[in-house]
Amino acid sequence: MEKCFNERIFYYWRHSLYGHAALLCDKASEIKKNDIFLIIWRSLSQAVVGDTEQSIETLNSIQHRTDLLFLFSISNYFIQKSAEKPDLKLITQFEQEIQKNNRNLPQFIAKITSEIAFLFNDYQLAEEIINNSEKTIQTLSILGWIKMMKGQFQESEAIFNRILKDPANSFHLLT
Repeated sequence: MEKCFNERIFYYWRHSLYGHAALLCDKASEIKKNDIFLIIWRSLSQAVVGDTEQSIETLNSIQHRTDLLFLFSISNYFIQKSAEKPDLKLITQFEQEIQKNNRNLPQFIAKITSEIAFLFNDYQLAEEIINNSEKTIQTLSILGWIKMMKGQFQESEAIFNRILKDPANSFHLLT
């Protein structure tokens, strides 16, 4: 069931249906209380549709989790960049925190933060996150999509072929 929510949320994001993504996160949260993935994507969806205050309030529910500091910084960075009136001081502060902490990230954090950067079209940041962390099938898949979006088709194909050496990994190409 969890994968179904995640896939649907990403589907809505890829098609710029951010309001739908936020509603699905709300619905899924009724079943999966305090799910980090749902909190993050609800917050980011709210930001993109222009509800910055609600977005920050949603995100602040995980503020106390020190193990999620990098994820919190990345999310806040994109919330501020999406705001109608971006707080440039906060953006600079989050950029500094991201640069300072973008090293040896846990696999979950590297995956979700590189997805966030990728879906906000910040391919450079997504690639930095992946390159500064242990590579997994999921992060390699994101890297393959980044290369494709940047027009680096041979590199993209090589990454995807590497992933597909094990056919069981084909699901991860849909990240």
